[in-house]
Amino acid sequence: MLVFFLLGMVPFLAVSMLFLHSHGKDLTEQTSNHLVSARNIKKSQLEDYFGNLKEQVVTFARQDFAGNSIGRFYGFTGAFEKLGTTPEEARQRAAHRYQPGSWDQLQKPDPELPVEPEISALILADEMYGRVHQRFHRGYADMVRSGHYSDIYLVDLSGDVVYSVTKRPNFATNLLSGPYQNSELATTFRRVKRSLDGGLAPQQVFEFSDFGLNPLSGEVVAYLAAPVMQYDYVRGVVIFELRTDKLSEIMGEREGLGETGETILVGPDRRMRADAWLDPRYSVAQSFSPAAHPMNTPLVEQTLAGKQGVGLFTSYLGDEVLAAYTPVRVFGSEWALIAEISTREAYARIHQLETFTVTLTLGSIILAIFLSRWLSDTITAPLRGLAKAAERVANGDLEHPITPPGGDGEIAMLSRAFAHMQSSLREKLALIARQTEALQEQVELTHRQNLSLQQADRLKDELLANTSHELRTPIHGIRGMAEAMLTQRDALTERQQDQLSLIVKSADSLARLVDDLLDYHRMRHGQLDIHAAPVSSKGVIRLVLDLCHHLIQAKPLRLVDLTTDDLPAVMADEQRLEQVLWNLVGNAIKYTPEGKVVLSAAVEGDSLRFRVTDTGIGIPKEQLEHIFEPLVQLEGIKQGSGLGLTITRQLVQLMGGTLEVSSERDVGSTFSFTLPLASGGAIPMVPDVRPMEQQLLRQQPAPLPEYEAAPLPDDAPCLLIVDDEPINLHILQHLLAPCGYRILTSGDGHDALRRLEEEPVDLLLLDVMMPTLSGFDVCRRLREHLSRDRLPVLLLTALGAPKDIEEGFSAGANDYLVKPFAREELLARVNALLEAKRGRDTLVENDLLKREVEHRLSLQQALQEDQRHLLNLLTQGRDPLLFVRHDGTLLFASRAAAELLGLSDERPLEQMHLAELLAAPLPELKEGQQTLTLVLAGQVTSMTAHLIETRFQGEAALALCLLPWETATPERVLALENALRSLSRQAIIEDDQLLGELSRLGGEFRTLADTLIRQQDDDPLRRTLVDTMQLSLEAWQDATGKGKVALAEKSKLWRVYLDKSSPQTRTLDKYLHLDTLPQTPRWKTVVATAEYVLQHCPLDEGARQRLHQCSQELRQLASRRP
Repeated sequence: MLVFFLLGMVPFLAVSMLFLHSHGKDLTEQTSNHLVSARNIKKSQLEDYFGNLKEQVVTFARQDFAGNSIGRFYGFTGAFEKLGTTPEEARQRAAHRYQPGSWDQLQKPDPELPVEPEISALILADEMYGRVHQRFHRGYADMVRSGHYSDIYLVDLSGDVVYSVTKRPNFATNLLSGPYQNSELATTFRRVKRSLDGGLAPQQVFEFSDFGLNPLSGEVVAYLAAPVMQYDYVRGVVIFELRTDKLSEIMGEREGLGETGETILVGPDRRMRADAWLDPRYSVAQSFSPAAHPMNTPLVEQTLAGKQGVGLFTSYLGDEVLAAYTPVRVFGSEWALIAEISTREAYARIHQLETFTVTLTLGSIILAIFLSRWLSDTITAPLRGLAKAAERVANGDLEHPITPPGGDGEIAMLSRAFAHMQSSLREKLALIARQTEALQEQVELTHRQNLSLQQADRLKDELLANTSHELRTPIHGIRGMAEAMLTQRDALTERQQDQLSLIVKSADSLARLVDDLLDYHRMRHGQLDIHAAPVSSKGVIRLVLDLCHHLIQAKPLRLVDLTTDDLPAVMADEQRLEQVLWNLVGNAIKYTPEGKVVLSAAVEGDSLRFRVTDTGIGIPKEQLEHIFEPLVQLEGIKQGSGLGLTITRQLVQLMGGTLEVSSERDVGSTFSFTLPLASGGAIPMVPDVRPMEQQLLRQQPAPLPEYEAAPLPDDAPCLLIVDDEPINLHILQHLLAPCGYRILTSGDGHDALRRLEEEPVDLLLLDVMMPTLSGFDVCRRLREHLSRDRLPVLLLTALGAPKDIEEGFSAGANDYLVKPFAREELLARVNALLEAKRGRDTLVENDLLKREVEHRLSLQQALQEDQRHLLNLLTQGRDPLLFVRHDGTLLFASRAAAELLGLSDERPLEQMHLAELLAAPLPELKEGQQTLTLVLAGQVTSMTAHLIETRFQGEAALALCLLPWETATPERVLALENALRSLSRQAIIEDDQLLGELSRLGGEFRTLADTLIRQQDDDPLRRTLVDTMQLSLEAWQDATGKGKVALAEKSKLWRVYLDKSSPQTRTLDKYLHLDTLPQTPRWKTVVATAEYVLQHCPLDEGARQRLHQCSQELRQLASRRP
């Protein structure tokens, strides 16, 4: 039976194996061909995608939209340059204009940026940038939203990022020298610039930077860049920041790849360029993370080497796969494209065929075995599978799936519970891994920040030391020259001698501050040397007390020496011991208004303890532990440099002692320190005062004499100066008294409040850093019963930080001046405050405008300067201003208002009504502040309108100042209001330089200006100037065939404006007619224009001769004018 079984089964097995081999080979070829087809399709899609990207970038760079947006006259480049007087200032203002990463959200102005309350050219430049941004931002933002870009940058040829859609921190930085000069964005820009500088045609320049991690956004991005042309000139570079989501979308299309098939895209850096489908851990973001490992499998390495083909490989997941691979060239870089499928799925049909053949052949033999085994497996198989799964979990394999058997039996319930436990463990471990990775990144970031802070601290110390050393030479020169002049007392008046003594004293104070700074630097770096030797304690104490007597001045304060003459010697550095006692006694005198300062000493064991006790203001307990820290000052008492106690404690420690302090508020303080006693030996006798010390004592300035002012009229303005430094009081008296002011002085805040209650004062000049009561506190108490109008306050202080200035104005100050200041600035501020006080006192008069116009010529010369300043603010500020009747009829609109509201010259203003410009019913018009809802460029916008009663062309009217919410600061509104009221009061101006500006105001001002300038119509200089300009333009047009806009742009002598998308030359046009010529024309610019035409245009001899003669005649006429 066995022989017949073998004879029957052998032919059957042979035929089955032949059929299996032939059919299996066909199936293998079909699978390989299908995989190659999928690979080729992906490669074609990638090539088409990147080709379209390049075409899109290059085409966009050649469009007018790109050229206009980056243009120098009406685009971001020109607007960016005007944001500051220097490139660095422009970058700072642009960076602080928008909230980082907000696309278009403005942020509050940076208080550290120098923005004055009046309208300035920088504010106009900021508004210009805002208009350019409003015009082009929507187009760029739509491209980012609709495409696969994360940002679009516009970079000018100097490397400044003048525009960014998202406004990340690299916006408004320089890619050649700024903080992001080493970024991939900067590298892309430099490659474009290098190609342009190398002579390559701009139309052929295109650069692509492969994908990398952007640390600002955390995204993996690439950069595509092309130069932007305008009028055949390269204006800048547009750079597109490309995300990987489109690549992941292309690679994620899995049609025909089955369940385990996928396509992988790997860059030359062995990092993913598209997300893997089978395992989320191999995404693009994870591939570029610091903890990721490069994709350097043999398959990837073989593909990046330039090979292509099909074969069996081990995948990145460790599985055996059938892979079709090929390199893909992306703008000069070789990427690896791999289409793979697990062999289990690829050969599934072959395995099925094998199984079917084996089953068919051996079915009859194993049927009985399977039946018997089936009964056993239905009971034991689930348990065995569960046991194997438990072993896998114990070995750390949490990814192996556990398939519970069907039914509701105990084994099925146990399997489901075990599967749930496995899933929970997997999620918990994944969470722990993510948190660990985030913690590691935070630790690395903290470490980098600490290194950066240490570097910055070291540079700060070096700068401090170097600057302090450099200060010694000018201080020595100032003091030496002052002392040299003092030696010639016979040639000096008493007042000059006093002022030179003040210079010497100030130089000494500055020298001590420099010494403290140098000691602090040496202390920080361990370079503070001590030369210990036996020192006479009594001699040092006597010297320090003698040197400190002059610090008391007029205070009701006594210096008490309780030390005995037989004090033992101590081991110390004599110079440093004198410095320690000088600092302690000097601080006690400074912070003790009255009472006494006691210096005592006593032996304690093998040490001598020195004590300095005062009856001053004391130190709060919560501040005792901070007073020895560098640069720390007592709260509410901002005096000194904050280095004295720090250096003192360090010196005491270096000399082998300890410094302690005890204090009670409003009772006093005691500073004590110990020094080791000298260990025997003869101590040289020290004279009471050494020769050098005698010289120092002689140099101590005597108390400052009272300033003797000349007799003043009874109505002279009265100024109260409050400062705790007598030198400052003396200086301010010498500066202000000769100007006709009656001066009162006070040494502290309490005395100033008392003086203000006793006599009237027109202006208070107040120091901030004063003991017991600071200038801020004095100002706050004044404002409890005196308004800013009744008593102006000018704060004078060395505190120039924005927070201090803000606190000063919050306390009620009218103005804030930082020391040191120029005499002219101080006098201007004082005069402005006094004038403002006088102006506010006269606002109650009913018909002030008419009376001001009638007697303007009789005002003092000083008021004309104020008028010039106010007129410049109004006419040059380009603030939107309207004059309307009380019924709403328009009378006048400034140029800024016409541009803002879209008014045209086709319809007279007298035929328009304010209600036509509003989106809501016209409210009742009355003086004060109102909110108007306007229709601007098709959008409804709310603006603050400040209405001021005035007169226009002889009739009652209202002046409307339209300010946006973000710029309507109280200071700016007050400046405009004062300017309008002042201008409405002044009817006649004699200054010829203001006639043109006065004429543009309209109404009575235009009539007055026309009367004064009629006599100028026959001026030969003006006629020659217009003739020269007309001849220059005619010669340019005949020679080049181009108009005045081209002349302005090429010569760069005249500005070109963009008016409703068309370039205009408003300033140049005024020089073509006598009636529009400015009253103070720029004749040098006209001569330069004629010379430019003569040099750059091929003119015939006649035209050249006429233009040359006319320009020479203009030069001669102008040189005769004063």
